[in-house]
Amino acid sequence: TALELTRELTRDHPGRVPGSPDADGAARWFEEKLRLFGIPVEEDVWQADVPGLGEVALRNLTAIVRGTLEDRIVVVANRDNREGSSGANDNASGTAALVELARAYATVGTGGAQPRRPLHTIVFLSTDAGAYGDLGAARFARSEDADRAVATLVLTGLAGRATPHVELAGLEHRSPPAALVRTLIARLGDERAPPARPGVLEQLVALGIPLALGEQGPLLGAGIPAIRLGTAP
Repeated sequence: TALELTRELTRDHPGRVPGSPDADGAARWFEEKLRLFGIPVEEDVWQADVPGLGEVALRNLTAIVRGTLEDRIVVVANRDNREGSSGANDNASGTAALVELARAYATVGTGGAQPRRPLHTIVFLSTDAGAYGDLGAARFARSEDADRAVATLVLTGLAGRATPHVELAGLEHRSPPAALVRTLIARLGDERAPPARPGVLEQLVALGIPLALGEQGPLLGAGIPAIRLGTAP
């Protein structure tokens, strides 16, 4: 189903460059999909100077499933893509996976029993300008929900044929908690071969000279436990 959603998003809104009509259409598409599940979506709209685009309106979309605890588990995927590409893998695939994960907590249209209330509150976050400096993730990093995050998973480029890749690098001298990394790798290992991850030397260099490719970068930089999952660059 996630694959079909990936195809639908890239077919109907191929040019999701921030501030474009397709970007607005993709935001409505995400909201409509979650509305079918009975999950309300909140908008955070702001103006930003986007490199190469100038001043445009950006939009983060947040769907919250309330748990027993106020602590947040956040799942993130950016909707936008670079001009000249439909962004099927990067990152319509991550957005489609975000929708499918939210479906597990649908309150309408499932035809089955209602889902149990999760232990942690779960935040499904669809960000803008991920392909233009991770501006949506940086915006979220300054929010109240981010302050309560105990784990954040960034989904990017899930439809590639390469080996799954876990990205740990941030924009500051920080890395995600070891328990979070081990948990993700163990869960992926249940499905297929464990994913690739940076070696010790690469991790030490990344901590000494912070450089991040992905939305986990600004999140880690703000002290939020975050890790990115995708296919190897």
